[in-house]
Amino acid sequence: MDDWNLVLDTNLRGTFFVAQAIAPGMIARRYGRIINIGSVSAVFGYSGLGPYGASRGGVKQLTMSLADDWGP
Repeated sequence: MDDWNLVLDTNLRGTFFVAQAIAPGMIARRYGRIINIGSVSAVFGYSGLGPYGASRGGVKQLTMSLADDWGP
């Protein structure tokens, strides 16, 4: 459980909170870019990397959703 929480907190929650912190300025300027780093683990499963793959898949989906919510 501790490993799961550490990986998800760092990779997924951290990505969300950073995006949330910088979004208001980008929205006000009507311009900006958020670049999130992905991994092939977001698409393919690998033994022993369940939490990591889940977090990277979440980052991929989060990035697409935020772009749709905040983009023009």
